[in-house]
Amino acid sequence: MNKKVLKDRLLSAFFVPIGVTLVTGLIIVAVGELLLAMADVKKHSVIGGIEVNEPYAVLAAFLLSAVTVAGAAYFAKEKRTSG
Repeated sequence: MNKKVLKDRLLSAFFVPIGVTLVTGLIIVAVGELLLAMADVKKHSVIGGIEVNEPYAVLAAFLLSAVTVAGAAYFAKEKRTSG
């Protein structure tokens, strides 16, 4: 194996995990900022006689978690074959 191939493999071995970690961190920060902004839009609302604090942020968090759980369930039920 020549040095160029080894160098390329080492660089990709370092940059891929670092890149994935950075992108994941940015997504977490963006979702947090989005939920905080939505919480400021409407402080509270009465829905069916129940007072809900930050209804838009609660609804957005619920939808994000439902999509995440549905996606995880979909990928978990797929049959994986190796061989």
